[in-house]
Amino acid sequence: MRRSGLLLPMFSLPGSEPVGTIAGGDTWRFLDLLAGAGFSFWQILPVPPGGHAECPYSGTSAYAVEPILLSLEQLAEDGYLSGEEWAQARAAMPAPERADRVPWKALRAWKEPLLARAARAVPAAELDAWLDREGWWARDWALWWAISQARREPWHRWPAPLRDRDPVALQDATRAHARGFRHAAALQCLVDGQWARLRRELHQRGMRLMGDLPLYVAGEGADCWAHRPLFQLAADGTAQLVAGAPPDAFTQDGQRWDNPVYDWEHSASTGHAWWRARFRRLMAQVDEIRVDHFRGFVGYFSFPFQQSPRDGHWSPGPGRGLFDALAGELSELRGEPVGPSQLPVVVEDLGFIDDDVVRLRDTLGFPGTKVLQFGFDGDPNNPHHPAHYPGPNCVACTGTHDTQTAAGWYQTAPHWVHHHFHAAIRHHGESPARSLVRLAQESRADHAVVPLQDILDLGDEARVNVPGTVEGNWEWRAPWPHSEALGWIRELHASSGRLPLARTPGTS
Repeated sequence: MRRSGLLLPMFSLPGSEPVGTIAGGDTWRFLDLLAGAGFSFWQILPVPPGGHAECPYSGTSAYAVEPILLSLEQLAEDGYLSGEEWAQARAAMPAPERADRVPWKALRAWKEPLLARAARAVPAAELDAWLDREGWWARDWALWWAISQARREPWHRWPAPLRDRDPVALQDATRAHARGFRHAAALQCLVDGQWARLRRELHQRGMRLMGDLPLYVAGEGADCWAHRPLFQLAADGTAQLVAGAPPDAFTQDGQRWDNPVYDWEHSASTGHAWWRARFRRLMAQVDEIRVDHFRGFVGYFSFPFQQSPRDGHWSPGPGRGLFDALAGELSELRGEPVGPSQLPVVVEDLGFIDDDVVRLRDTLGFPGTKVLQFGFDGDPNNPHHPAHYPGPNCVACTGTHDTQTAAGWYQTAPHWVHHHFHAAIRHHGESPARSLVRLAQESRADHAVVPLQDILDLGDEARVNVPGTVEGNWEWRAPWPHSEALGWIRELHASSGRLPLARTPGTS
């Protein structure tokens, strides 16, 4: 089954609000364009709340969703905001300095009071029913949020009884922060309502949603507070070891991510219960999952918090045992036996990949990731060159959220890369970006994923993230795709056998 997906963060969606939204007329219009262009799925980035510098890979919850993505239009349509409130909101909407950037600071100042009004409008019976279903994660999240907003300090600095989750202290805090608790829970209730509508709209158009499962969570977030034994933390709740990457040819001093690492022995002793719950929550939101940093599930790199990556070491990850546990969870969800190879996942197997990583990926039958930008260095064994794909069971992409755009890549690539790239393409009348998109679509890979920027032939001004930097990331806002680009990609989907209706020969 040959498929094509579009990679675009939810916050980057075009629309009338200063940020992309889960639901609403602009979102449905975008889905119409995707379906009309022949895409089979939309791949998004993680959507957790409160990421450092808005980074979706450092959010404060593995379960909750960033409420700033709620559609005010949809909230008004559903009766959580009045028509007058929605009209006043539109009139006061902040104008970004640049149309292609999300003005996060001004956005939050404008939108959060409106979201608070909508949260207060959620009926008590509706919220209670939602908490009956989702309280297994939502109560910890809402209480953590309420206390954090009141104290404005990391949870490991809270009074010891509260930091250590003494039952009496938790009861007292729940009463003392009842208003904040209700606010946080009500927003997630609204999120789930809009997200369910998004899934329905996608499925009605014959498309699926691919989510993203980050390996790590933020140390100051709700998960470390609520599930301390799962992480390698000191007695006061601070991280003993933090994650990162070792020094290499690109980063002389290595990379410091600062996420606490897991105690995988403890996780295994529980049957990986937290991971099963996390998987269950994500599968309620998406149809398929991209597993980020698959390398870390085989072996992870860490070092003491007070030291540097130069002092780090590799340790074994959970390996197959974790994915067996996730298969067990999916078996319960579907009511039938499911093996690990049937998990609806693709894996990001980039970076330092050794034989153990390849062996686990292939044993489980997971599609790995091939990035065409990495494929033209002249190495006759380069796995990212389309001629060297090991088989169809992989994901071909022009780039990722961490790379340059295709146009930016070509503009800055050395001449020998240009030489090997031009030797691989057949349609020399197209731009380099479109030639790279064509290579992905025409490759033998079952799955082709292309960032919207590359279809629109945009340069690095449209880049989503530059690893190792903080300023200017996670804020790119997409323009509405023009008809010429949409027509071109639809024709390419048809000629490469990736149109949804072309999956089965003879389908009309």
